Amino acid sequence: MIDLQSGGLPRRALFILIVVSLLLLCWWVVFLSGGSALPHVHLVYVPIIISAFVFGPPGGVAAGVAGAILMGPLMPLDVATGQEQSFVNWSLRGAYFTGFGILVGGFRSALNARNEKIVEALNYDSETKLYRTSAFLHNISDCFVNRPENQRDAMIQFAVKNYDELIVAFGLEAYEAAIQSASARLSSAVPEASVLGRSGRDRLNVFLPDCNRSDAMQITAQILEILENSEDATGVALVLSLEAGVAISPDDASESEELLRAAAAAIADGALTSAQVHSFDRRTNDLRKENLELLAELRRALMNEGLAFYAQPKARCRDLSFCGAELLVRWNHPERGFIPPDQFIPLAERSHLRGAITTHALRSAFAYIGSLNIEDQSADSRISVNLSGEDVTDERFPERLSGLFRSNPNFLRRLELEVTETALVRDWAVAVPVLEALREMGITIAIDDFGTGYSSLAYLRDIPADTIKLDRAFIKDVVVSSQNQCIVRHAIDMAMEFGLTSVAEGVEDEATMHWLCDNDCDMFQGYWFARPMPQADMLSWLDTKSSR
Repeated sequence: MIDLQSGGLPRRALFILIVVSLLLLCWWVVFLSGGSALPHVHLVYVPIIISAFVFGPPGGVAAGVAGAILMGPLMPLDVATGQEQSFVNWSLRGAYFTGFGILVGGFRSALNARNEKIVEALNYDSETKLYRTSAFLHNISDCFVNRPENQRDAMIQFAVKNYDELIVAFGLEAYEAAIQSASARLSSAVPEASVLGRSGRDRLNVFLPDCNRSDAMQITAQILEILENSEDATGVALVLSLEAGVAISPDDASESEELLRAAAAAIADGALTSAQVHSFDRRTNDLRKENLELLAELRRALMNEGLAFYAQPKARCRDLSFCGAELLVRWNHPERGFIPPDQFIPLAERSHLRGAITTHALRSAFAYIGSLNIEDQSADSRISVNLSGEDVTDERFPERLSGLFRSNPNFLRRLELEVTETALVRDWAVAVPVLEALREMGITIAIDDFGTGYSSLAYLRDIPADTIKLDRAFIKDVVVSSQNQCIVRHAIDMAMEFGLTSVAEGVEDEATMHWLCDNDCDMFQGYWFARPMPQADMLSWLDTKSSR
């Protein structure tokens, strides 16, 4: 039925007037055309349909009865002769009119009921009966219009951190029951003027009008305590692990959708902290946007060969002779200029672009091994490439690497792969077999940044490695720091005990070099010996060094 509530009595009276006017018009047309024996009598179905659609079955019945009377006792069969209708004739006709009105009204009622269900499904979550995102934003949009200048409105979003674990352990039905119980507690915990909604399966939203940041943070903490400490009426033995993000309008956003995004951003930015309630921080949000833009540009750089790999030579401590190099990625952005690896490598690892960077590095290593004639040098001369945790836990990585060196498999014996201890413990059971497979191919494995991760005798015993690289953090002040000296000596001694080669990183002065050599370090690299350089410069550097 047409919604008459918003129009009130005047709108209802208008529709009644329209139906009555149409009934009288039909009577007049039928009378002028000659009587109810002619087809014009069927015009009365028009006001019956309108009345049934507007007022439902009662309206259809009323219009049908009125039509029966107008086209019955008040309308002769033949106006010209004055022949009256029989009672049976006009009563049957009235029954048809009334029945038609009931049928149309019933159809309209069923259609309205279906539409109401569709509207409810579109606007309300089926489990919690809270607003879905679009309806939630629509209902709070008026709060952003003509708001007093000094008024602040708060948006709170609650996220279920253990959503995936709960679904796997208990199933969707049990999880939804817990969310339904939590939403009921949430409804009773928020101020009366609040608007509640649900986004996806793991987010609950609360809009608090006329609420500043301090009050919003306090209310959020109270709500979290209620949600987490209340017993679940469903009887399901699961606990929702929640965290919340708070954003304030107009300080953080001036529109409803932006404010909801800001609350979600606060949760994302606080993911690495121990706090449960996170307030939106524009600087952090701007940094995230910048990182996402940088990530998109990194993807394009990988597609367009925009990354380069510079080689930093390594030297033997016994005679300061060249013994290979480590390849270091360089990104010279056409607009941003040089971008340090520590700025984009973490982004690449989080977005699974790290594998593409490794592939580029391995191709560059193949080229360096060939152009520098590494194969013809001493057995310990190698080109090193850094691997990520994604690489060493990929069981197909050895096969992929073998394919990259297919044109000259002997080059694999001049390749060294560096992996950090942190990357190894990501999935120890998978990483160790992968490293063992790589060693069987003749590749040397180095533990990078040794001493900063999980170093221990147990790890050195179990890791299939050939080399440990002492982190520059311990090498930098080793000449003057007794603590660093103790750590480095201990690491070198462990390497010797396990038959591993020790390589020191970050050697930037002659005194550090002498200290390392005097304490039995095998190799080193750093600015004192040589800076990272592109392939052409590396060839010139080697020619100059060999001519001395």
